[in-house]
Amino acid sequence: MISYCPDVVYSNTINNCGQIVISKLLGRKTIVHVHEGRAAIERAKWKLKISDMFVDQYIVVSKYVQRVLSDYISSVNEVIYNGVKLDSISMLKRNNIDIINIGVIGTIHPIKGQLIAIKAIQHLAINF
Repeated sequence: MISYCPDVVYSNTINNCGQIVISKLLGRKTIVHVHEGRAAIERAKWKLKISDMFVDQYIVVSKYVQRVLSDYISSVNEVIYNGVKLDSISMLKRNNIDIINIGVIGTIHPIKGQLIAIKAIQHLAINF
């Protein structure tokens, strides 16, 4: 017997196909927040096609993810960007020094984007 059943089930990845189907079969609203890029979405395309029949709303982190995802599902409802405006973070204002130290936290894996971060920092160092 289920003693607790949420009104809304939120998934922060496209890889929770089974959980999405079960949630919908239990009559729950389902929201999938997609962070993955093209390679991960391509690998999960069969899961997307199945779970798309059960998802009430997709939220994506960028227009890029929205474009990629739209090749595989019926519709993306909303873009909610990840990130912050650097000028709004008071801790970055240090004695008028124009240096910002950046860290990337996460498992070291090609889909996590560490190489992209390194190349972006290199580009900024050369061009600015």
